[in-house]
Amino acid sequence: MGYCGSIAACEPHPKSPAVAYTGDRNGTIWQWDLMDGRKKTMVESSNLQNLRDMAVGADGKHVHVLVDADVHGSAKVIRMPMGKQAGEEIVVLKTNRATQLERCMLQGKQYLATTDNRKVVVWDGNNHHKKLKLYHTKRLTCVALHPQGKQVVAGDDTGRILQWHVNYKKEIAQGGNKNSTYETPKVTTRHWHSRSVRCLAFTEDGTHLLSGGEEGVLVMWQLETGKQEFLPRLGAILTSISLCPERARVAVRMDDNSVLVVNLASMKIDACVQGVKGPARGTPLEEVAGSAGVQPRSGLLALPTANSGMQLFDVCKMEHVADLDTTTRNNILLADDEKGCIALEPRVTHFAFNKDGSKLITVDRWPENDTRTKGEESLKFWQDLEGGKQNQHMKYSLIARTDNPFTKSVTCIAYHPEDDFFVTTSASGFFRLWTHDPEIRNAPPWRCYSMLSYKQAPSHAAAFSWDGSLLAVGAGSAVVLWEPQSNKRLAVLNQEESRNSMASSIAFVTREPLMVVALSGRNPSLTVWDLLSTSVKWSIRLDVSHVVADPLAPRFAVVCPGRCNPGVKGNKSLNQNAHVLLFGPQRPYMQVSWRIEGSRYPKAIFATSDDTKFASEPRPLGIGSALVILSENRAISLATTTGGRNTVVPEAKAPAWKVEKDSSDPHFALGNLLGEQVRVLPSKVEGQKEDNLHTATQPWSALFDAPSHSLPSSVQLCTSFLKSIMADE
Repeated sequence: MGYCGSIAACEPHPKSPAVAYTGDRNGTIWQWDLMDGRKKTMVESSNLQNLRDMAVGADGKHVHVLVDADVHGSAKVIRMPMGKQAGEEIVVLKTNRATQLERCMLQGKQYLATTDNRKVVVWDGNNHHKKLKLYHTKRLTCVALHPQGKQVVAGDDTGRILQWHVNYKKEIAQGGNKNSTYETPKVTTRHWHSRSVRCLAFTEDGTHLLSGGEEGVLVMWQLETGKQEFLPRLGAILTSISLCPERARVAVRMDDNSVLVVNLASMKIDACVQGVKGPARGTPLEEVAGSAGVQPRSGLLALPTANSGMQLFDVCKMEHVADLDTTTRNNILLADDEKGCIALEPRVTHFAFNKDGSKLITVDRWPENDTRTKGEESLKFWQDLEGGKQNQHMKYSLIARTDNPFTKSVTCIAYHPEDDFFVTTSASGFFRLWTHDPEIRNAPPWRCYSMLSYKQAPSHAAAFSWDGSLLAVGAGSAVVLWEPQSNKRLAVLNQEESRNSMASSIAFVTREPLMVVALSGRNPSLTVWDLLSTSVKWSIRLDVSHVVADPLAPRFAVVCPGRCNPGVKGNKSLNQNAHVLLFGPQRPYMQVSWRIEGSRYPKAIFATSDDTKFASEPRPLGIGSALVILSENRAISLATTTGGRNTVVPEAKAPAWKVEKDSSDPHFALGNLLGEQVRVLPSKVEGQKEDNLHTATQPWSALFDAPSHSLPSSVQLCTSFLKSIMADE
């Protein structure tokens, strides 16, 4: 049972406990059979785009839907029958800044309520012409109806709760505010919350009121005496409260994608269901999924979350495992903003584990518009001091930190595959090598032992070879190879025609002397370098956001993000479908292609573990590691060629590729060793055979027309030169 769409509302069937309804943001309402997991489309309409909430009628034959009308906060309530019947949609109400649809059953009748900026609107679900409107001086954020029809309560954005003592059933039956005998009801104000009230709910007997907000505290009010009880430190903003079939319990939904079952008698949490948490506010769309990774030993998916936290998630069991708070914060720290008071929060931008996952390096970054911190960064060093067992998740403790390691932001972290040292790169043009040496007295356990640069070119990518003998660091469009222990520069790999591009991702092919480099910018490309000859093995024109190598097999996967359609002049529409391509290193032909529906910037991760966690999980082409795909809406899938639960299958027709000769002349000496440069371009032509590389046509003197550090060894040059002479004769 599952669905990967953006679910905005969930409703039980009013008569059948085994049936439920969900509404997604794309405008579709699904009916679910909770016994076998089957679903069918009940309502599908273009008018339901940006659905926010819904309420199923008492007879189960119609539904009220709250949808966003525009980006400025306008909304409308639509009543329509269940089933695909066109022409029967009725606009019940047009509102401003509506957040929810509250519903209540009274003697077989359904009453609904919603907010409209500074007023509450209540109406009969079967007769929307008669409405009761209650007014306030502040913007209202939520509403609740008394189960016996005696009161209407609403919360505002200042933390106050308004309690109107009015029999709304009687007033609506008499015409609501239009009735000549209508009198303004008495109002009681209750105030405890310091921030906006986000949810309200009455208990079933109507004697208590539950409220929650941005403080992360559940408050229970005794209406007769005004006495309060609290359940504090819930860790996230409360967004809704629902009564459970058992009277003494309620389900509380949090904005971190979790649901808490609270026992009202003891005011304690009985159960918690935690899903994949969302990112921090202000995270760029391309970084939401791109900053994810895998804990090496356990195979758990590591995700940066809100308030500078991290989550460990089990992909195989699809369940939450552990949390890590990299910065001690709560939900009510405020900072002034041009648009008012908003909560600014730091976020984890980069992290890396060591070989066994016992050490963790993180980078925290504060928002640029925070006048106190101004985008400050902290490099933090974590270690599992308790020595987590094989079947137990690790508990990390902070052992050291350094603030602002560079003058500009950190762009990448790469950990050595064997030893305890790592590299951090920066947009400032420098990169640092850090080592772990806890035996030195009166010194921190981590220290920076080198700071290097190549022409002070900004670096956005770095990677260690699979055996740890090489370190590749991007420097603009070039990739520089270093010996990590001695800091010796070994080679500079560059393509002159890519001078306006930038090395955005680097990966070494497992058990092969090959390196994959993705260039982004004006001339995006994907290039495989032969490290033995420091020459290009093959290169294709391809827009790639990142490259990841399989640690168990000589292959790699690339992510091609969804972009604007360049084929139509002036067309600004976005192609929402990104692609994940699987390559072998020897030839520029992809093995498998997956289209990621509705995702522009997904992340591909090869997941492995020391235990048998992934033994039964599908693998692309049946070999190597399991390929996990994470989209920017935090939907997790396993890439496979056979299909199944929580998987994505290849496209029916993978795009074909053909080899075309580049019209530009080669500008670097290594290109002459390979002949004219070859580019692989996407094509709709299928079945075309691969062309052979062309023979070099440049004079033999051009072989040596390059800096000495860019040339191959003299043995390789002489061998190629003698072969070319013999071929000419």
